[in-house]
Amino acid sequence: MERRYGMTRRLAVALLMACTAAALPVGNAEAASESSCRSYLATNPSPAGIPSVSGPGATQRSALLADGGKLVAIGGTYYTVWVPAKFYTATRRVVVFDLHGTAGYPEAEWNDWHAALAARGYAFIGLSWGGGTPSAETDETIYAQLKQIVSEVGASCPLDGADQWLMGFSVGSAMSFAIMTRDVADQRLFRGQLAVSGAAISPLNSGKDLMHATVEAARSSINAVLGIRSWMYCGMQDFDHTWGMCDEMPNGESFVNSHGGSAYLYRDAGGSHHSLPTNVAAYEDMFGYIEATSSGTCGSDPETLVHRYRNTAILGHFYTTSTTEGAALIAAGAPLQYEGVAFTGCAGGSTANGIFPVYRFKSLTQNGVYFYSMLPPEIDSVRTNLSSILKDEGIAYYAFNATATGRYPIYRFRNAYVTGANFYTIMEEERANVIANVPGYPQEGVGFYAMPPR
Repeated sequence: MERRYGMTRRLAVALLMACTAAALPVGNAEAASESSCRSYLATNPSPAGIPSVSGPGATQRSALLADGGKLVAIGGTYYTVWVPAKFYTATRRVVVFDLHGTAGYPEAEWNDWHAALAARGYAFIGLSWGGGTPSAETDETIYAQLKQIVSEVGASCPLDGADQWLMGFSVGSAMSFAIMTRDVADQRLFRGQLAVSGAAISPLNSGKDLMHATVEAARSSINAVLGIRSWMYCGMQDFDHTWGMCDEMPNGESFVNSHGGSAYLYRDAGGSHHSLPTNVAAYEDMFGYIEATSSGTCGSDPETLVHRYRNTAILGHFYTTSTTEGAALIAAGAPLQYEGVAFTGCAGGSTANGIFPVYRFKSLTQNGVYFYSMLPPEIDSVRTNLSSILKDEGIAYYAFNATATGRYPIYRFRNAYVTGANFYTIMEEERANVIANVPGYPQEGVGFYAMPPR
């Protein structure tokens, strides 16, 4: 079976436009621990007022609670939280967020997956959202609730630094495309998507190729799901939507692949609508995809977010791994405005692995102007010939000197008017806009390679 594992990513920043400050990472890494998480899960795990479930749902809810899970009210609905013991000691933590199918509920989804998740140490959070019913929540509300859930659970459980994946089944799968589109333009909560048996949105009389309105509206943006990794599943015996599911899911695969992401569709020759949880080969492929994506690319060093600040006086930017440093510069009078996370670099690295330091030079003549380079000859030249106007501030972060799976070019443009005030972007739309509309900024090719924002 052919595999196409890759990734891309989007900056939710429009060039030459004032931007509102992006939200900073949620959660509380200092306070959240195994102890605080276990205490959180044990405190009032089944509060009054949670909507009831009947039939198999009642048994599944009891099993979830007996296994240390918890029900939490949110708005007029609820979500479930379950954290296996292996999660706390995992080298790289993974959390699966789940959107159930038509008239479903998160306890049923947990029942399908908890054994496989426990074996791998993956945590599970499922949202009851009314999918496929008249009371179904909108994608806007679902995404707002997911952000709230990450904040609430992350206050007690160690979610910071975890790889968070959004799984959807059936109508939940179709909804997940809209949620991922919103997420790329907002907080980037999710590293990837697990779309199971659904891409077309209800009512299905509109056809197999019509996706959620939020997705359809995003088709004009080539970076709508920049950096998203999507594993998708269809059963070739699944005619739950009248047509074949393996005729429907390729539309979702195509959307991701043509809008900045990377999707892989697993076609199960004997599969029906709900076959994935019982097909060991198929779900092992899914977990293998998660693990390959979550293994990290910085070797033994951690990844680090690189934040971008726009210089409001000129077309230039300041990049730093520390928002504290950025805030201090603004407080000291630098004309900088926070724009969000630009890309993901490495906190360290070995040149043997293609990871090199990117040095930062501060302009001594222009406030808030900085120059970046990983090229040794260029760095030596700046130190030798431009030390009177560019001050060496050392290593800003580490990046890659060549492309590979999961790495993308950081394009560099030279400011023809202000020495050192170069412009850098990972975003193809920004690159095209500068080339077409901004005179005085000749493109200098690729400065280095990095990973999309996490």
